[in-house]
Amino acid sequence: MKSYMLLQELMPQLHYDYKSIKKIRLLIDNKNVCEFEPTDELRIVCRKVFDYALLQQYIQIGGQFKRESFSKYEEQNDGKILVTLKSGKQILCNYLVGADGANS
Repeated sequence: MKSYMLLQELMPQLHYDYKSIKKIRLLIDNKNVCEFEPTDELRIVCRKVFDYALLQQYIQIGGQFKRESFSKYEEQNDGKILVTLKSGKQILCNYLVGADGANS
């Protein structure tokens, strides 16, 4: 819930398809352990479609997509971020968005 609430705050114009979870049931060895209805809405998205929607929205508001391998970054004194790619190329930016799953 925190994720989609934050996303709604950061990108209110983003629209994406999702399924609402209304009931959760936990089975262990095909035995019903517990079942409940979440108090807050939970959402499930098709990750590939959702990521593409995020990328398109990011590009539309002025972001740039770089398909190069990341090596490191350094925060500068002025608040900017100096990114070094594995090729040795460097990019100075205001924001850095990682799209590598749990490592971002």
